Amino acid sequence: MKKKILFVNHVAGSGGAEQSLIELATTFLQEGLEVHTALPCQGFLAKTLSAFNIPVDLFPLRPLKRRPLVYGICNYLVNLFASVPALKKIIKTRKIEIVHANSNIAQLLAGRAAKACGIPSIWHCRYLHHIGIERFLLNSFSSIIAVSNAVAAFLIKNGFPPEKISVIYNGINHEKFVNSGAKGTFRRAMNISPDSFVVLMVAHMAPWKHHDVFIKSAQLVLQKIPSALFVIAGDDIYNNNASYFAELKKLIHKLNISDRIIFMGNVYDIRPLLYDADCLVHPADREPFGRIIIEAMACGLPVVASNNGGPAEIIEHNKSGILVKQNDIEAFADAIIKVITNRQLARMLSGAGILRAKDFDIKTTAKKIMQIYNSIN
Repeated sequence: MKKKILFVNHVAGSGGAEQSLIELATTFLQEGLEVHTALPCQGFLAKTLSAFNIPVDLFPLRPLKRRPLVYGICNYLVNLFASVPALKKIIKTRKIEIVHANSNIAQLLAGRAAKACGIPSIWHCRYLHHIGIERFLLNSFSSIIAVSNAVAAFLIKNGFPPEKISVIYNGINHEKFVNSGAKGTFRRAMNISPDSFVVLMVAHMAPWKHHDVFIKSAQLVLQKIPSALFVIAGDDIYNNNASYFAELKKLIHKLNISDRIIFMGNVYDIRPLLYDADCLVHPADREPFGRIIIEAMACGLPVVASNNGGPAEIIEHNKSGILVKQNDIEAFADAIIKVITNRQLARMLSGAGILRAKDFDIKTTAKKIMQIYNSIN
């Protein structure tokens, strides 16, 4: 008999966590599990899952934000009386055996629903920033999956039981990232010369992703290599940082590099950009994992990233990528210039990156998670 899993996510957008959910859910289907999902609304995630014939049930959810605190607490209480009963109904109707919460917010609600229904819940923690009052509410889990050792250490520091935590890295479907004639598509569409050096950043619009570091590093690089082009893919997909994009535009104007920066907005299929770029830069501060890094590596794209969090666990410094002290603008610029000017280094990083990316395979990730399912059910 197929094991019935319910994935719960608190948004329906297209961030790294949502891409990981899609990969995991579709792999579980291939492994013979029966997969269901619960989302707060229609959107990219719901549409994509439905295309794989994965059932999507909707449940009511009011946004949970830490500031102002009263707003967050009030909405949490509203959700207790709306989201939790709706999730309980989905669990009972679908005869779910295990609930898999894909975020902290999802676990706050889905964990309680699962406990009320007498079934286990998995909290998939993809978070490495402040945990406030919610630490006292995140207690209805059977097991925690941390996407990196950094996340596991963060959870333990915040009082969560080490014996409940398993570190399982995200994985990707490597077949999707084999260049199948797509190289050149992005450059042709944007009228970018094949000879231009393209530096890429892929991240949703949030201050901790540090697009400002990317932009300030770009200015330093352009002083020495004025023909370089800098591309930013990503948007405020979670609607948490309304003024951030405007601040970045002001910074670019102030630095007088508007003609060398391209904003792509949200890109659902990032592969054409990865195929056509020459370097990926990931300056995020305390990145929990960094899925885009292994995607870039799989495409043979040299990576420069902050030396903390997940990236520090993925990248072997000066072998499969370059690690830089976080927020060190000059160090980021120097690393980018090295990749531009030293083609032998770029080729070495590319080849080693492809090999390293193979250590992060979705089938391996799915197998490890299925072992947790079997241990708690």
